[in-house]
Amino acid sequence: MFGFLRPTCQTTDYRQAYARCCQYQRHHYGLLSLPALSYEAVLLYLLGVDSGVFPAPDAAAPTCCRLRSKVGLSQMTEAPLGEFCASFGLLLAAIKLEDDARDGAGLTSSVASWLLRRRLAAAQSYFEKLDPQFAATVRKRIADHLALENTDCQHTIADYSAPTAIAFRYVFGLLGGIGDMQRHRAALEAIGEQVGRAIIAYDCAVDWHRDRRQGDFNPLPDEQAVEDSLRFCTARLHTAAQICRFNFGERAVSAGVLMSVARRVEQRISRCDFTCASLSPRHQLAKSNAVYTFMDFGLLGVIDGCCEVAACCDVAACCEAGAGGGEAACGAAECCVASGDSASAVTCSHCGCDVCCCGCEPCFSTDTKKKQTETNAGTKDSVVSEEPPGQLEVGMWGVAKGALRPTGKGVFDGQIINVTTEGDYIDSGTKIQVVEIAGHRIVVRAV
Repeated sequence: MFGFLRPTCQTTDYRQAYARCCQYQRHHYGLLSLPALSYEAVLLYLLGVDSGVFPAPDAAAPTCCRLRSKVGLSQMTEAPLGEFCASFGLLLAAIKLEDDARDGAGLTSSVASWLLRRRLAAAQSYFEKLDPQFAATVRKRIADHLALENTDCQHTIADYSAPTAIAFRYVFGLLGGIGDMQRHRAALEAIGEQVGRAIIAYDCAVDWHRDRRQGDFNPLPDEQAVEDSLRFCTARLHTAAQICRFNFGERAVSAGVLMSVARRVEQRISRCDFTCASLSPRHQLAKSNAVYTFMDFGLLGVIDGCCEVAACCDVAACCEAGAGGGEAACGAAECCVASGDSASAVTCSHCGCDVCCCGCEPCFSTDTKKKQTETNAGTKDSVVSEEPPGQLEVGMWGVAKGALRPTGKGVFDGQIINVTTEGDYIDSGTKIQVVEIAGHRIVVRAV
């Protein structure tokens, strides 16, 4: 497996999709092609499943195929999706091998290109059946990308990632020509564009030190630009995840994958240059140098590495709407909970930070850190309640205290409650929402 979109938490649904992609990869392009199976191809498979056009693997499907073939694979309902994803993996491998050859990677890339030459040609022929102009279109985008590297002017990461974004938008859109996916073409294109930008922004950031040592081109001028590029990357991933949720439902596995990758990228961001708790929502947006993202579904959001709020409405009202079940419509922050009416302060259920929701330790002010310490100390002294608090209601937000596998504990309004999920594994610290109360049984899901 190769690629950028490797989730840190791989659920059973994801592992089953991964195994099925592996089977289709071998079925169409042989055992030798399996190293070309990419995480991006698995995301495409999940998009096809999340859309409802293609069925998910059944509950008994393996989470690892162990290189075993599956009888009747080509006759299965999702066979067209599997072939598309397998071919997409070969396409990415071909582009990577060409790029390595231009960078003088040496014998390894040359040998791999020679061994896979027929398979790479077969993958290109597959896409040319979907669009006769496929080869010319992809070549044009590669040429546009290389042209940016050969100019003397400074490029922003948004400019530099544009050719790749357009290429991913185009290829993701081709999935709209498979089965009944046509009605989802616009969403697929929008997701592809965000993914393309995120990949380039991440690559530029993580390769910056190496490129400086080797004298290779990198559009990022300094270390501050590296951090900004990582923020740009996480913003694109958040946007792609929101598009997935809006079009395919709150529980779309593809959205979970994108958010998992976003969290991995956020761990690389070492600092925040402003204090969230000291700023009003309006000033926070002005000071944060945040990335403004326009969603196709009409939501203007502001996302950066420290806080995520929505500009479509006031922060408090937005988070309260989310707590009442309107998160998708309002674009509520990852960890906001509102107390009182829409004019009251918004508190982060994860860190106790007022006004905005913080996802990184450096953004806490001294007072906020003290507040968090006091909150955590109070939580430790709390006892697990066998009875749900009187104000506990369906739709209420809390935080998982420890992993839910699927049972465990959640914190709601400072009180620890025994909870269970709908069957999914939920990581510690994940925001959860009550979806059912049946006596002493409190059912939650990750949101």
